[in-house]
Amino acid sequence: MAALRLDARWWLGNVDGVKVVLLVGYDRDGKKVRLEKWTNVTLDRSTRSGIQKAATQEQWMEVSWTQTTSESSPNSFHIDPQSNDPLLLGSAGDILDDITLPPSMDYIISSMDVQELVEDVYQNFSLDN
Repeated sequence: MAALRLDARWWLGNVDGVKVVLLVGYDRDGKKVRLEKWTNVTLDRSTRSGIQKAATQEQWMEVSWTQTTSESSPNSFHIDPQSNDPLLLGSAGDILDDITLPPSMDYIISSMDVQELVEDVYQNFSLDN
C-alpha cells in the first residue's frame, strides 16, 4: 500500500480536477482487502503562493475473510471495527467538480459490496495461487 499511497499523493498534488483517489489493496497471505479514500485537505496556514493543501487519507475500510470447507467461496468475513462502513466517496458533482450534476446522490461502498466482490472474484479466479 505504501507505493499506492505515494501515487495518491501525486495525483492529488499534480493533476488539476482530481479530488478523490480510491486505493484498493489486496493482501493474499492475510486474506484482506483494504480500501482507502484520499482527498486534499486545506491546511490552516496560507503562503504567498496561496492556500496550502495536503493529500490525506480521509477514510478506510478493511475486510478480511477465512475460507470455509467449501472451495468455491470465502464465506466467513470480518470487518475491522475501526473501519469506516460505508466508505463515502461523495457525490458525482463533488468528485468531478461539475455543478451540472446532481449533488444529492452520494456514491458509497459498503462492507457488503466488498464481500460480494471478494466472493465474485473467488468464484472466477484462484486467489490462493
